[in-house]
Amino acid sequence: MDFTGSTEREQLRIEMRLEEHPYRKKFLATIIGPVSIDDPYFEGTYLPKIEPGAAEKLSVDHILFHPEFYDFHRTFLKRRDVVRESKELGKPSLDTFLLNPILANDGLGGRVYATHRRDLIQARAFRKNEFSVLAYGIITRLKSHSMTHS
Repeated sequence: MDFTGSTEREQLRIEMRLEEHPYRKKFLATIIGPVSIDDPYFEGTYLPKIEPGAAEKLSVDHILFHPEFYDFHRTFLKRRDVVRESKELGKPSLDTFLLNPILANDGLGGRVYATHRRDLIQARAFRKNEFSVLAYGIITRLKSHSMTHS
């Protein structure tokens, strides 16, 4: 999935919920695109822009999301047994999650990071000491409307 040439209306909206964080409500976010971080561990990290109501409560309007595991709906109760990688899906990825119909009702879990550096957000380029962990988060697809434009 290539976000680099996308316009505002083509960007993908997702629903997100933070875990182990005082702000427990689900909120909407728009995927701005992938970010570059100077550590291979963070490969596949994306920059979502949070909707204004939640942004105000969280005191940040952009976050970094690093996918770590698929939160399979059918194995929700067996959380400790969540497969971090699978032969069919490979390493957890936001692209795979949003495009794979098998994952439509599942979630994508990972770490959520925050920074207040506007210049870094604009450049979408970070060093690993320029942001901090905010919480764990679970991304789900929006159910209200189709994500494809015809």
